Amino acid sequence: MKYFKQIVIAAKKLLLISLAAALVISGAIGFLGVTGKPFWVPMCIALGIWLVLWVLIILSVSSSLKKDEPLDEILASQGYSDAWLQKHSEIYPTPTRAEKLRRVEVLSYLDRYDEAKALLDSIPTVGLNDTEMFQIHNARLDMLLTTGHYAEAAEYFAGCQKFMDIYSQTNPLYGAVYGLNAGVILAVKGDFDGSEHYISTAERIISTKKSMSPAMVNIAKTMQLYALGFTDRAEAQEEQTYHAILQDPVLEKQWQKDHFLAQLGKAQNLTPEKRQEAQ
Repeated sequence: MKYFKQIVIAAKKLLLISLAAALVISGAIGFLGVTGKPFWVPMCIALGIWLVLWVLIILSVSSSLKKDEPLDEILASQGYSDAWLQKHSEIYPTPTRAEKLRRVEVLSYLDRYDEAKALLDSIPTVGLNDTEMFQIHNARLDMLLTTGHYAEAAEYFAGCQKFMDIYSQTNPLYGAVYGLNAGVILAVKGDFDGSEHYISTAERIISTKKSMSPAMVNIAKTMQLYALGFTDRAEAQEEQTYHAILQDPVLEKQWQKDHFLAQLGKAQNLTPEKRQEAQ
């Protein structure tokens, strides 16, 4: 699962917070003698409830992983492909918002813009919290950039930039991924300073996260240099990034390396003389 590590981290935080709260409450109850029982009785009850919650979360994550096993098999043999999309539709006939966003990402990568846009447009935005709106905005920026709708990407970026920047300040991990998209979009516009600001900020954040591959930053840098017309520097960066991807320990599976290499291979399309606005 693409977001397995994030799910585990979130689950750990939830369990630790719930454990602390349970212990404090049970301790207070025991101390005040509300239950008429010794201090350790409500604490043991709280620990028991916490352990049950932990088991339920483990079973839920395990079930989700098994459900995605056919998708992982396709990734191992074909990478993100039409076969993956078909199997994803079979496993998730009524996809959640998160599952739709994942499909949008894959459709964009496969250059199936019309389908990606239709699916993204089908996600209701009324009532979404800031995190959910951030994900919607970033998914659209990524879709427009990946499929070559550069002018529309720049226009959309200008409209959501203020919100995205503010959100990123308090949620830097989310902001790093957004920053890479923003940096490439601004590079296409010819804004070197703006592009450098976003990509360098993203690089600082990702460098502190052992679970995140620095290849994401290096690919964005390659795209940035090609988009700005610095061809010689771009070619050197591309060569360096190519070898870095092959040796990256974070990319444990071959399909992950192949996916990043495929993205890197598209970087030259951003060169001014090669760049074409999608219709």
